[in-house]
Amino acid sequence: MKKRVISTMLAAAMVLGLAACGGDAGNGGDAAGSGNAGTGDADSAGAEAAGTESGGGTANDGAGEDLAAAAIRERKESGEYPTITVAFMSFTGPSDGAERVNERISAYTEETYGIRTEILNYDLGNYQQQLQLAFASGEQVDLFSTLRIGYSNSINSDYAYDLEENDLLQTYGQGIIETVGQENIETCRVNGKLYGIPNMKEFANGIGGIFIPKQYLDTIGYDYEGVLASQKTDRFVLEDTILADYDLIDDIFAQLHEAYPDKYVFGPQKSVPHVCEVDAIGNDNFGVLFSDSTDLTLENMFENEHWLEYLRHVYQWNQKGYISPDALTDTTDMNTKVSAGEVLTYLSNTKPEQAKSHPELGEMVIFLLGDYFSSSNGVNNMPWAIGSGCEDPVAAMQLLNAFYTDPELENLLCWGEEGVDYVLDENGMLTAPEGMELADVEYKLGVAWEMPNQFLTHIRSDFSADVWEQYDAMNTAAKKSLAAGFIFDNSSVQNEYIALTNVWDEYSSQLMFGFVDPDEKTPELVEKLKAAGLDTYMAEKQRQLDEWAASR
Repeated sequence: MKKRVISTMLAAAMVLGLAACGGDAGNGGDAAGSGNAGTGDADSAGAEAAGTESGGGTANDGAGEDLAAAAIRERKESGEYPTITVAFMSFTGPSDGAERVNERISAYTEETYGIRTEILNYDLGNYQQQLQLAFASGEQVDLFSTLRIGYSNSINSDYAYDLEENDLLQTYGQGIIETVGQENIETCRVNGKLYGIPNMKEFANGIGGIFIPKQYLDTIGYDYEGVLASQKTDRFVLEDTILADYDLIDDIFAQLHEAYPDKYVFGPQKSVPHVCEVDAIGNDNFGVLFSDSTDLTLENMFENEHWLEYLRHVYQWNQKGYISPDALTDTTDMNTKVSAGEVLTYLSNTKPEQAKSHPELGEMVIFLLGDYFSSSNGVNNMPWAIGSGCEDPVAAMQLLNAFYTDPELENLLCWGEEGVDYVLDENGMLTAPEGMELADVEYKLGVAWEMPNQFLTHIRSDFSADVWEQYDAMNTAAKKSLAAGFIFDNSSVQNEYIALTNVWDEYSSQLMFGFVDPDEKTPELVEKLKAAGLDTYMAEKQRQLDEWAASR
């Protein structure tokens, strides 16, 4: 599609950036933020996002109006409002109430920014395919989260627009620059070009967290309160987390299996970086670093003891009947199974307040098998991008800028309508309307951590008021990958990547869900990976990593 020509004149508009203190209040879904939702009138909100009320606007048209504000004014005066699509994934797709909230979002952005908004919320299992089909067929994709589809893949597939073409970001995204910070933005630069913007979230995670509702631990008589109170360690650890080992988990699982023979004890996880402290450089497992790597020499993950140790345990758990025999074919999201009580525990990475991610089950205790770790893509693992076929990049950038800086807009997207889907208590904290629980409200997004700036959204009343300080502490204390900020461009080894991915897909679920003995199957996997070009792929990744290190 023909792209709209953007003016190359640069406005020095300074936007009121609402920067956060690092981290993400994501809690396995309904993440909350610290900003106070703005309630000012639409013209004021639009002007602030454009830069005209922040004291930094530059006169460009003789009336003291900068280009960003002028673009909003011209759209409103003409009555010709472009429609900008916003694509992302959630665990289950649109909830009840989504149509109502999406209409409210569009009405707000039309009034405030002269832009109509169309939300494209795809479920987890279909997002990548739907987005690929949309790009292939030329359907309109203006703003999209690169989660699942991959940032590097989006660039190599020509899905993403150059955000600095004709000074697009500098002119119409000053709020993004002030909020995210240039240093963090630079982590998305590939071969000198910028195609994405990091979302505001945690930059580290606790690795290998086993989440167990307290009610189930109470049933087996496990004294989690005593353990949490007496836990002594020099390591950083969140207050709802018990530092664990496999012996402890084996014992708890055995007791849960005996107490709940009609339920499955454990919901396994297919994402390798959730189960061990691995830096999956380039968002793939074909040449990695670990948290204890002492240099930048890439390792073959499939022969590493960190990964194999987990596989051996999950294989034992499967053999004991702790994992559903339908796990290989059942595509139901694990959050749904846990909420329904079909599965007692699950594994994921962890962050502050995540133990409250299933309010319908009460609070949980996290048993952490690993440590807190920030990988090479801790900042840039799910950037937001503008679609390469976008016909109005100016409007798209201004809408993206609004999602990073406008609390009212971000709260609408993440929480819905105040008074309908939530209310604020006397302390300004978010809670369910009277007579309801948050799990029962009509509109539920569940992926605020994926959105551009969750730090603008309200904090749940059952969260700690210092949640952002907790995130900052976690980010600071976490182990850092030696390759932090490196982005691998696999375009020259795409054939190998496709072949390797096909081999991994053949074995991954069987291994990660414990259906095959890893000591018997991994040698076979490694042999097939090498035949598919693993050594060639790793050599190219190593070459780029070495060049990146030398340039620094």
